[in-house]
Amino acid sequence: MLLRWPTGHGPGVSAQLEIGMLFLSIGWRPFVLNRQSRRDATWARLHAEMLEAGGVVPGDGLDHSEAGTGIAINPRERLVLLLADGIYKSYDYEDVRKCDANRENGSSSLLVSVRDRGMPTWRIAMKDEAARARWMEILRQALSVDSMAARC
Repeated sequence: MLLRWPTGHGPGVSAQLEIGMLFLSIGWRPFVLNRQSRRDATWARLHAEMLEAGGVVPGDGLDHSEAGTGIAINPRERLVLLLADGIYKSYDYEDVRKCDANRENGSSSLLVSVRDRGMPTWRIAMKDEAARARWMEILRQALSVDSMAARC
């Protein structure tokens, strides 16, 4: 962006002030970071609400949160809790139909299909392959109690 204004040093002479993209990008950066941190705080709050509602203790290894999505298991209550698109729901083990590791367009996730007309498939972001394998095994073991190990 180039701004010009008269300097008073004679007719037709003007000084130039350049405002570079660097200045503009620095000026916008706090705004972008602030939006990102607010979004992250909202996701963290929703994940914490989901855990509390499902009776899952944070940090016990039975929950995962990434990119605004999440999953948790409460083995005592036999619940699978899922978070995506700003909402969370809990499902009985019997309502989980299938789970698969998914890698598509450079994005990795865990897909969980449930008995729910409103949201039959949940996509839980999991970039780390070891985390996906771990969650597939957690779900396999939890759901195999219901003698339907083939679902996951």
